[in-house]
Amino acid sequence: MRSAAVAQRHQVLVNQARAAYRLSVLRARESLADFIELCGRDEDGNRIQLHYLHRCWIWHVNYAWSRGKHAMIMAPFNSGKTSSLAIPMAAYLIGQNVQNRLKIVCAGDGNAKLRLAAVKAMIESYEYRSVFPHVRPGQKWDTTEAFVAREGNAVDPTLHARGVLTEGIGGRADVVIFDDVCTQKNTEKEANRHKITKFGRGTWLSRLDGDAARAMAFATPWAQDDFSADLKNDPNWVTLVQRVRVPDLGAYEQEVFGAGADYADLFADFLDSIGARMAA
Repeated sequence: MRSAAVAQRHQVLVNQARAAYRLSVLRARESLADFIELCGRDEDGNRIQLHYLHRCWIWHVNYAWSRGKHAMIMAPFNSGKTSSLAIPMAAYLIGQNVQNRLKIVCAGDGNAKLRLAAVKAMIESYEYRSVFPHVRPGQKWDTTEAFVAREGNAVDPTLHARGVLTEGIGGRADVVIFDDVCTQKNTEKEANRHKITKFGRGTWLSRLDGDAARAMAFATPWAQDDFSADLKNDPNWVTLVQRVRVPDLGAYEQEVFGAGADYADLFADFLDSIGARMAA
């Protein structure tokens, strides 16, 4: 009798766990934040638990894109820009629409290949297949280009990742993601800073196809005239600049550029809804 009761209790727990997982899958299909916490992994392979800072980034991108603008986030080094948003957002956008064409742009080809590998690994994961079972790798699934199975005979890859100074880039894109294009090393010389800006705009942003196409950039500030600064001063971009507030390293303060007059009130409402606040 006791063993039967234990088995019954075990089955109840199993059923509860399955129901909870099904609910998390349903939420992940509709919410990027829920998707990231279900499917995202940090550099050690652990599930990502979004900090309020990361949720602010998601809100900021949604704000900018919903107003027909591009979004940039300038945040402290090692704050999780890539693992917490850039990589999972790329995978999420593909799940939302397999016809989407995305380009990820990094400082160099080496970093770009790592980003693409991370997105592909997420798409191949059990959790991702639970959320977006219709997404399947296509005929080409290599280190710089990846196609998912989709309708038609589109020649542009689903996901294309290269270094910012790569020449001869063709094809169109619905979304371009700049992920730490500027580094301390490649911004040391003025000529190189200007070259990166030229390529960022001429080679990559020019690939955006149509009025609905959007761009997103994650950056760490390095120089006052680098590509990130150029985007920050562009009225077509809404830029969120966040800084660690010394000496309280757990607090952040921020500035916003290119936003509408409604940004501050809407952002305050959002912080209230998640029980968080920025430094005063």
